[in-house]
Amino acid sequence: MLKKTICTLPLISVLALAPLSVFASDDVSPAQSSLLSDIDISGVVQTDYSRVSGKRSDFDFNDIEVRRGRMGASGVIAQEIKFKFVVDFDSPSNVHLMDAYIAFKPGFAPVEIKLGQFKTANSFDEQTSSNFSSTLERAAFTDVFELSRGVGASVAHKGARHTLTLGFFGGDITDNVFSRYAVAGRATYVPVLVDDLTVHTGVSFRYRNLDTDQPMYDYSQGVIAAPTGNIVSTGRLARSDLFLGEEVVALKGRYWAAHEIGATIVNCMACANDPVLTGGYVEVGAFFNGRRTYSGGRFGRPEIYTSVRNGGLGGFSLVARFDVLDLNNGSVNGGSYQSITLGADWWPTPYTRVGLDLFKVDTDFGDVVPELAPAFATAIAGGLTREDAHGLTVRFQILI
Repeated sequence: MLKKTICTLPLISVLALAPLSVFASDDVSPAQSSLLSDIDISGVVQTDYSRVSGKRSDFDFNDIEVRRGRMGASGVIAQEIKFKFVVDFDSPSNVHLMDAYIAFKPGFAPVEIKLGQFKTANSFDEQTSSNFSSTLERAAFTDVFELSRGVGASVAHKGARHTLTLGFFGGDITDNVFSRYAVAGRATYVPVLVDDLTVHTGVSFRYRNLDTDQPMYDYSQGVIAAPTGNIVSTGRLARSDLFLGEEVVALKGRYWAAHEIGATIVNCMACANDPVLTGGYVEVGAFFNGRRTYSGGRFGRPEIYTSVRNGGLGGFSLVARFDVLDLNNGSVNGGSYQSITLGADWWPTPYTRVGLDLFKVDTDFGDVVPELAPAFATAIAGGLTREDAHGLTVRFQILI
């Protein structure tokens, strides 16, 4: 009952505080007296073409999909309370709420309190919007360890060089909010901020626990391009785990480099010892006729020096990423892989993007077959122990 009460509070707050906030101040000026201000309507459509083939297996994926379609609104209520709502509609039959929260500064402390549905504070790659990510898909460990959203509350303190965030969460608003809980936190610091050089460092954690009537957590991943089906998987292992991550990012002029490592200590139900599953990446990139921007512990919308609408060619970026994933530890043999992605983006304007990712994934299969894509399961049954998959993704993105 206590967990249900705690998880329900953020939703009640989102619904109740908005109308009540009109009474927050009795001495606002006429120019400030409107209930809503700074309203911003936003949206994105990402359309992907992906082709992925296996060298040793019969795996073949060839498809066009709406990778993301989202509309949202944000603004300020009574000059004091920020709000944001985002709805995902990647298909007419699959419409669901992504973000729904309010945020405010209580006045008695230099912090911001956030209530509602939003992401846990983990990973630089995960905190950066998919609209502005370096490659078209995030690092594998962010998917395998399910760094995602939940209904909850967080407290954050932000300065010119640092961020500190701590939150408590239930399940996703589109699922069973009361089926799980998580505690997550992140700390970032910018030790170097001179001229055109910025160095970001950060650490984060998340502990999560699942109710006993829910299917246990599994740790699985496909061949980069979603949704290709799994190529590695541990099967269902645990009802709780602890994620730990570290991150280092540097930007200098048109160039950037990023590195992250994530490890999850799994409270395995059937293992002699709790396994530690790991993943991480390193990337380097360069921007031409533009630059990456950084704020608040993540990449932001790129700055384009001369866009097409202003008679220029737009911005261009190149990136190379090496991504690793290891789901083998102790008695757990879920498989492992290493991938290389070469990406190129053209930004005609800061609101439009045409991207191309070429990738190659070298995989050592694990011993858990039922969770894999059929072609990989068949290959293992035929005696194969590894696979070299390669492919490409082309993305057309429009932001409003």
